[in-house]
Parts: sequence; C-alpha cells; structure tokens
Amino acid sequence: MRNINLIDLLTRDIIRLFCTHLELFRACQMKIMKQQSLTIAQRDSELKAVLYAENKLHPALFSAGAEYKVLQHLMDGFISFTFRPEDLQCSLFRYIVREILACAVIRPVVNLANPRFINERIENVVISASKNNKGANTEQVNSQSKCEVLGANIVKSGSTTFAVYPISVTDVNNVSWSIKRRFRHFEELHRRLKEYPEYNLHLPPKHFLSTGLDVDVIQERCKLLDIYLKRLMQFPTMSGCIEVWDFLSVDSQTYSFSNSISIIETLSVNSATTVREKSTDVDDGDEFPSEWVPPNLSIPILDLVDVVFQLQDGGWVRRKAFWVAKQVLQLGMSDAFDDWLIAKIQLLRRGSIVASGIKRLEQILWPDGIFITKHPKRQQPTPSPRVAHDSPNGQPSTGDEKILTREELQEQEAQRRSKLVYELMIDKAPVAVVSLFGRKQYDQCAKDVYYFIQSSVCLKQFSLDLLELLLLSAFPEMDFVFQQLHDEKQKFGVLEQ
Repeated sequence: MRNINLIDLLTRDIIRLFCTHLELFRACQMKIMKQQSLTIAQRDSELKAVLYAENKLHPALFSAGAEYKVLQHLMDGFISFTFRPEDLQCSLFRYIVREILACAVIRPVVNLANPRFINERIENVVISASKNNKGANTEQVNSQSKCEVLGANIVKSGSTTFAVYPISVTDVNNVSWSIKRRFRHFEELHRRLKEYPEYNLHLPPKHFLSTGLDVDVIQERCKLLDIYLKRLMQFPTMSGCIEVWDFLSVDSQTYSFSNSISIIETLSVNSATTVREKSTDVDDGDEFPSEWVPPNLSIPILDLVDVVFQLQDGGWVRRKAFWVAKQVLQLGMSDAFDDWLIAKIQLLRRGSIVASGIKRLEQILWPDGIFITKHPKRQQPTPSPRVAHDSPNGQPSTGDEKILTREELQEQEAQRRSKLVYELMIDKAPVAVVSLFGRKQYDQCAKDVYYFIQSSVCLKQFSLDLLELLLLSAFPEMDFVFQQLHDEKQKFGVLEQ
C-alpha cells in the first residue's frame, strides 16, 4: 500500500475515467439510435448487448451471479495484501472476511451508483438550496444570535456525579441569559436534528475507557461543544427551529434536571487545550508533497468541458474560439483556481472530513443500524399486498379507483424525480451556460449526460471501474488481480438478458 496522490486522483484520473465512459456511451448510443424511441429500460438492455458484443462490458454486469463471483475474486486479492499470511491460512477466516467485504461492504457501495439514488440525491440538493434561499431573509437575523459554552462544572446530585456545561445565549435583541446542559442533552438535540437533510454536524466522541468525569475529557468537550453550537447557529433553517430554541430555553422541560446540585469543581473553557485541536492545526498546516502539485491543475477540468460539450467536433471557428477562451482562462485565473482547488482537496485529508464521509455512508447503508434492504421502511406490507388510497373526503377508496402496489408507487416516485432532473439539466438550464454553447449544442450534450446518469448499466460499469481505480491507487500490487479479471471474463459466465 502507498500514499494516494489525491490531486492526480481527483483532478485527472477520475475525470479521465468519466470522460472515457461518456464517450463509450455515446459510441454505443449511435449504434442503437436507428431504432424507434426506447424506454430507459430498453435502452439499457440494448446498451448492454452492444457492450457485450464489443467485449467492453464489465463481467460483473453479465448477471447477478457473475457480479457476486467478481466481487469474491476482487476481495480474495484484496485480503491477500492486507492480512498476515498466517491468518489467511485458516480457510474459515479467509472465507468469512471475503464474504463480509464482498456482500456487506463493496456490493452495497457499488449499488449506490444507480439512477434512483442519484436522482434522490439531486432532489435533496435542490430542496436544501430552495430552503436556504427562502431562509436568506432570516439568515442575517439568525447569525446575530450567539451561543457560547463558558466552561464546565463537575456537580453532584444525590449519589450521582456528572458534568454540567453552562451556556451563555444572546438573542437578536441583545437579550442574554444562561442555561446549563448535560452532554446527554446535546445527544438528544443531535438525535432530533438528524431529521433535517442539511444537518451534518457531529458531537464530540465518547471516551469508552473513561468515566466521562476526567478533566481532560471534560475540557475537550467544552471546546468542541462550543464549536458545535456556533456552527449550528450558522444554519438559517435550523437555528430558528423549535428543537434548537427548546434546547436554548431557560424554561425547557425536555432538557431540565434537578436544581438541587452541589458544585464540586469548576473548569474554565480557556484552559481546554486539547490534543484534538492541536492535531487539527497540524493537519491544516500540513502541505502536499511538492511532487503531488503539478502545474495547470485546471487543464483536466477544461478537457472535461471539451468532452461533455463536444467542442472538438464543432466547426473550425468554434474550435478556435474556445481554444482562445481556454488560453485566456489559464493565463488569467489558473493560479487562483489551482490554489482554490488544492485548498479544497486539502480538506479531504482531515480526519474529521473522512469520519464525516464514513458516517454519512453508514447512515445511507445502515439507517438506524439496520441494513438498508432490511429496514422496515423498505419492507413490503405483509397483511395486504396492495396499497389503496383514501378518497379526498377521508372515505376508503371504492373499487372503481385505481389501486397501486408499493412497487408501482415507488416507480411513480422514481419517474417524478427523473423528470425533475431532466428539467434541471435541460428545460431550466442556466441561460448563461446555454448561450455560451448554443441551445442546440447544449441540449444535445446535456441529454447525453442525462441519459448516461439515468442508465443503470453505465453507472454500474463506471462505479466498478472507479472501484478498480481506487484499489489500484492504494494497492498497486492488485494489478494482476484486475488483469486476470479482464483476461478471463468467460469464467464469470455469459450475458443473461
């Protein structure tokens, strides 16, 4: 295993991989364009047949069984480089690890690359952006509300000893008051705010090897809880919600505890210098190795624009005009863009960002600690296989009304999201972008990208090649594993329509 060059990976390798797959999709689409208008499902079937005939279809897409065999093959190679040889001599251990990685980790992650999930994420982004715009008028007011953790008190109530965090609150009218909250109160607030799509904050981690009354732990929490509240108040939609203001209220019944407490020790927040913050400072100042930072990072991104909008296929005047525009952009703002891009990639190396990404993936795949396909919200109702809608006046529906199954309702929802994405990309595209490339050119290229992300075959093939890219970036020794996969496709079966 070696260090991954994040700059090359994100600004060059992944972009090139996407461009390759988009061009492959366009080439295959040209071969099925002669047929009559196809549904997305029919288009996927034809794409898969064309790719298979040209020996360009990933063997994992041959069938469900082939996908399972491919993941087994990859995880066999992976664990041979990540576990000690003496551990792998136990066949039972090897098979259990392989099955867990293949079926419970890699397969669910790869399966996230499907049109329904992509469309749902896009819709959530649009809804969040809409809420932010609606809350723009209140954002300035909310930003004036301030919260500050003043320190911590170790207190005793009866036979129980715990830590209490005094908090100073100042509202928009400059009225101030103080409240006291336990760490479990912050956990309750955190649990309630998870209902908001834009909520992405995290509480300080629990220390399982300590009692929670260690001075170092409490001082660390003082600092991190103060940061948590300040970041929370920056959210325009949540800083004014009932959950937050109930937490900040003096008269809150949800977050109250006995007043008959005696203070044992008082800790000041100013003394809470934690190892975690020091390590964050080191991360922020840690620079990329010089060999990781090539000149002109913007070139691959500009090449992506070329591929997406097919600028190289236009007339001579169009090609020259865009070539001049690219040169002007590189000369005028490439350094500023490179610095901005490096700063953003630098954030990906921070432990908090990595942990946030892993936590988000866990919430998607294992909501409430239950695997996504086993979650109650995903289950079919057992008593009645069909879902009936009540009439507008509250009476049960009659036999003349159409009754939809759960699958049909989910399909309708998927079609609605698909139409929303189409409108965003084509019908309601930014006028400035459309005028830059021309309506006809923009529509044609935007539809290519739209049908690409609506194709489960294209997304699955892209995700599998992306998995290969990531594994080879971290474990170059796995090259022979992937080489064997592509050279011996026949052992994984044949295409099943």
